[in-house]
Amino acid sequence: MRRTRAKVLKDIMGDDVMGFERILDYKGEVLGTNAGTSCVVNLGEPNALCKSIFQSFYICFGVLRNAWVHCRKCIGLDGYFLNDVCKGQLLVVVAKDGNNQMLPFEVK
Repeated sequence: MRRTRAKVLKDIMGDDVMGFERILDYKGEVLGTNAGTSCVVNLGEPNALCKSIFQSFYICFGVLRNAWVHCRKCIGLDGYFLNDVCKGQLLVVVAKDGNNQMLPFEVK
Protein backbone atom coordinates (compact mmCIF):
# COMPACT_ATOMS: atom_id res chain seq x y z
CA MET A 1 0.00 0.00 0.00
CA ARG A 2 2.81 2.43 0.84
CA ARG A 3 4.57 1.87 -2.46
CA THR A 4 1.32 2.25 -4.39
CA ARG A 5 0.44 5.42 -2.49
CA ALA A 6 3.92 6.85 -3.12
CA LYS A 7 3.66 6.04 -6.83
CA VAL A 8 0.21 7.64 -7.13
CA LEU A 9 1.37 10.76 -5.25
CA LYS A 10 4.41 11.03 -7.52
CA ASP A 11 2.17 10.77 -10.59
CA ILE A 12 -0.21 13.43 -9.26
CA MET A 13 2.26 15.84 -7.64
CA GLY A 14 5.17 15.27 -9.98
CA ASP A 15 8.77 14.77 -9.02
CA ASP A 16 9.70 17.25 -6.26
CA VAL A 17 13.38 17.16 -7.07
CA MET A 18 12.74 18.15 -10.68
CA GLY A 19 10.40 20.92 -9.51
CA PHE A 20 12.93 22.40 -7.12
CA GLU A 21 15.63 22.28 -9.79
CA ARG A 22 13.54 24.75 -11.82
CA ILE A 23 12.94 27.18 -8.93
CA LEU A 24 15.28 29.77 -10.43
CA ASP A 25 13.32 29.59 -13.71
CA TYR A 26 10.15 30.25 -11.72
CA LYS A 27 11.80 33.22 -9.99
CA GLY A 28 12.83 34.68 -13.34
CA GLU A 29 9.32 34.27 -14.74
CA VAL A 30 7.73 35.92 -11.69
CA LEU A 31 10.12 38.87 -11.80
CA GLY A 32 9.72 39.26 -15.57
CA THR A 33 5.92 39.31 -15.56
CA ASN A 34 5.14 41.22 -12.34
CA ALA A 35 6.50 44.76 -12.11
CA GLY A 36 7.78 45.80 -8.69
CA THR A 37 7.90 42.27 -7.34
CA SER A 38 10.70 41.16 -5.05
CA CYS A 39 11.74 37.53 -4.97
CA VAL A 40 14.60 35.82 -3.12
CA VAL A 41 15.63 32.18 -3.44
CA ASN A 42 18.10 30.73 -0.94
CA LEU A 43 20.08 27.71 -2.04
CA GLY A 44 22.32 25.68 0.25
CA GLU A 45 25.72 24.18 -0.34
CA PRO A 46 26.05 21.88 -3.36
CA ASN A 47 25.76 18.17 -2.62
CA ALA A 48 28.01 15.38 -3.93
CA LEU A 49 26.38 15.65 -7.39
CA CYS A 50 27.24 19.39 -7.56
CA LYS A 51 23.57 20.40 -7.32
CA SER A 52 22.50 23.12 -4.90
CA ILE A 53 19.90 22.23 -2.29
CA PHE A 54 16.77 24.41 -2.07
CA GLN A 55 16.34 26.06 1.36
CA SER A 56 13.80 28.88 1.19
CA PHE A 57 11.76 31.07 -1.13
CA TYR A 58 10.47 34.60 -0.45
CA ILE A 59 8.11 36.56 -2.66
CA CYS A 60 6.28 39.88 -2.36
CA PHE A 61 4.23 40.86 -5.40
CA GLY A 62 4.43 44.52 -6.44
CA VAL A 63 0.64 44.86 -6.64
CA LEU A 64 0.28 43.72 -3.04
CA ARG A 65 3.07 46.05 -1.95
CA ASN A 66 1.24 48.99 -3.58
CA ALA A 67 -2.06 47.96 -1.97
CA TRP A 68 -0.34 47.88 1.42
CA VAL A 69 -0.51 51.71 1.55
CA HIS A 70 -4.32 51.53 1.75
CA CYS A 71 -4.47 48.89 4.49
CA ARG A 72 -5.13 49.30 8.15
CA LYS A 73 -1.99 49.51 10.22
CA CYS A 74 -2.65 46.20 11.97
CA ILE A 75 -0.92 43.13 10.55
CA GLY A 76 -1.08 39.46 11.41
CA LEU A 77 1.39 36.64 11.07
CA ASP A 78 0.24 33.13 10.31
CA GLY A 79 2.39 30.04 10.11
CA TYR A 80 1.84 26.46 9.07
CA PHE A 81 4.06 23.40 9.32
CA LEU A 82 4.18 21.34 6.14
CA ASN A 83 4.17 17.62 6.88
CA ASP A 84 3.31 16.06 3.53
CA VAL A 85 5.63 15.68 0.56
CA CYS A 86 7.56 18.89 1.31
CA LYS A 87 8.69 19.39 4.89
CA GLY A 88 9.15 22.87 6.32
CA GLN A 89 7.16 25.95 7.30
CA LEU A 90 4.90 28.35 5.44
CA LEU A 91 4.73 31.87 6.88
CA VAL A 92 2.30 34.54 5.65
CA VAL A 93 1.92 38.18 6.74
CA VAL A 94 -1.62 39.50 6.24
CA ALA A 95 -3.47 42.79 6.74
CA LYS A 96 -7.05 44.00 6.30
CA ASP A 97 -7.91 46.39 3.50
CA GLY A 98 -10.63 49.06 3.37
CA ASN A 99 -13.32 46.46 2.57
CA ASN A 100 -12.38 44.44 5.67
CA GLN A 101 -10.88 41.73 3.42
CA MET A 102 -7.66 39.90 4.17
CA LEU A 103 -4.71 40.93 2.03
CA PRO A 104 -1.58 38.76 1.95
CA PHE A 105 1.56 40.83 2.09
CA GLU A 106 4.53 38.47 2.24
CA VAL A 107 4.98 34.75 1.83
CA LYS A 108 8.11 33.01 2.97
